[in-house]
Amino acid sequence: MEIPRVATRIGRKIVAGMSTANQVRPITDKRYQEIVDGATALIWTSSVRFRLNISEIAQLLSISPRELQRAFQAVHGCRPLQFIRERRLDWIRKRLLLGHENENVTTIATRIGISELGRFSVEYRARFGELPSATLAIARVHRKKVRDGPRT
Repeated sequence: MEIPRVATRIGRKIVAGMSTANQVRPITDKRYQEIVDGATALIWTSSVRFRLNISEIAQLLSISPRELQRAFQAVHGCRPLQFIRERRLDWIRKRLLLGHENENVTTIATRIGISELGRFSVEYRARFGELPSATLAIARVHRKKVRDGPRT
C-alpha cells in the first residue's frame, strides 16, 4: 500500500520536531515518549482517513517497527496495535455514552475505522462488561430523563 502524501508530510513534521532526530543517541525514556507521541499524532490526525499499519507508522517516523514496539512497551506497557485498539474502544464508548438519537453503534464504530463489527462487539464487551448497544440504550434512557426533567 502506498502511503498518501498527507501522511508522509505529517510524518516528516513529526520527525523534524523530535529532538535531535538525525543524530545517533542512546534510547531513553524521553526518546521513547517522543516516538509514542509522534505515532499517536499520526494515528489520530483527522486528515489521515485511512488505517496505517505498524510498518508504515515506523517508516513515517524514520524508525524501525521494532523500535516503535519497544517505545510503546516502555511508555504504555503494551504493543502499538493493542494501544490503538484500546483508544478506539474508549473513543467509541465516549460517543455511545452521549446517546445521540441520530447515531447507532455501526455508524460510530465505522467512523473510526472498525470494519469487523462482530469482533468489535466481543472486544467491547470484554473491556466494558456490556454490549455497545446496551451502552447506547442506557445513555439514551438517561438522556431522555435529563431532557424531560423530573416527573411530578
